[in-house]
Amino acid sequence: MAFNTLQLIGGAYKAANINPGGYKVLTPEQKKNGLFLLNVLLSDKTVDTSMLLYWQKLEGVFDINVGEYFIENLIQIETLTFFMSDGTVRFPTQAQSLDEFMGSGRAMNTDSLPFFYYVNKVNGGATLYVYFLPSEEYAYQIWGQFQLTSVTLFENLEDKFPMYYINFLRLQLAKYLCIDGGFTCPPLVLEQLVQYRESIAENGTVDDYTMTIYNPLAGNNYLSWPQLNIGKADIPGT
Repeated sequence: MAFNTLQLIGGAYKAANINPGGYKVLTPEQKKNGLFLLNVLLSDKTVDTSMLLYWQKLEGVFDINVGEYFIENLIQIETLTFFMSDGTVRFPTQAQSLDEFMGSGRAMNTDSLPFFYYVNKVNGGATLYVYFLPSEEYAYQIWGQFQLTSVTLFENLEDKFPMYYINFLRLQLAKYLCIDGGFTCPPLVLEQLVQYRESIAENGTVDDYTMTIYNPLAGNNYLSWPQLNIGKADIPGT
């Protein structure tokens, strides 16, 4: 039996102790508010990407001399590659920061292989900019994170999410309902949410490899073993 959105909303009201009767006795206003808050919750995953489950693949085509593409629901790109017209060679691309892509000097009328890209988040997705301008049509492939799409009241959620994630959304919605209505969220719901968040973040798509690179040749931006034994005041220029 399919598990739909209305059942999730009813389960959230029950978990929150707002309407213990479940989805069959929800008022029209509760259904409407529950659906709205559930879609808000799904949209929030755009900025809480540790709670997303999968990398997704998107395929498209770079058009000749076109360097700007809107990609619906895109949050971020993990890899972007493109292919020669016969599909026999795959090329990697290099992500650049806003300053590198938009602020550096470059020839604007040159077309070649689109080796560099920058992603700018916009409402409803992101705009992908590439350079050089494609000299011909190149098929591309993106592996990235995409925003969870809104759901309707009777939509089969098992087509979109595994059951453990549906239960996670049910508990999160229970918390949202409590906040929205000024109720105290049951402690057991909060405890289960913590466990789910830890498990999903540990096994989800986002790995944090953030590091700071210290360059000993670039001014005072360095860290070395001798520096560990002296104070900042002893470093020339600091």
